[in-house]
Amino acid sequence: MLFRSWQCLLDVGINALPVKTLKITSFFDIDVVKNSEVKMLRPLESGCCMIDKVGKWVIVFDDTERTGRVRFTVAHELGHILLGHELEAGFGHYRKISEGKTAIETQADEFAARLLAPACVLNALNAFNSDDIARLCGISRKAAEYRAERMEILRKREKFLISPLEQRVFENFKPWIEEQQKNRPK
Repeated sequence: MLFRSWQCLLDVGINALPVKTLKITSFFDIDVVKNSEVKMLRPLESGCCMIDKVGKWVIVFDDTERTGRVRFTVAHELGHILLGHELEAGFGHYRKISEGKTAIETQADEFAARLLAPACVLNALNAFNSDDIARLCGISRKAAEYRAERMEILRKREKFLISPLEQRVFENFKPWIEEQQKNRPK
């Protein structure tokens, strides 16, 4: 599971922050639809994914939420799809949000965090606080706070660039990282 977000970044050729979620969904031929157009989400639901009548994946998101939250929701739902989580019964082929935090919801959250805020990139930019992470990655304050907590753990354990796959992600981002470092105010 850990490696799937890195592989996604590599497959799509993502090499800069903020990660363009619509570039990823387009690459995988997944439609992304505003809930205001289809009115499928229940109260307090941020998103869902489903298979339409012709067998195509669709992600529905709450377009009344802030951009950072929407980006995380789309990445979360993309995680369900790319991690192969099974659809639950409901409105046809509809993936519903469960009450409480289930293992697959946690996996989808982790996928989204790793996809939108790759630790190796944040580490190279010394972006360890939630303000920097939110700004660079275009995610909500809450998501950035969780990512900052995880970055602190990784930093203490010195767990960056251990995997060859993560090293490839870093190499893809390296020109962008160097440009950011060059343009950083002194």
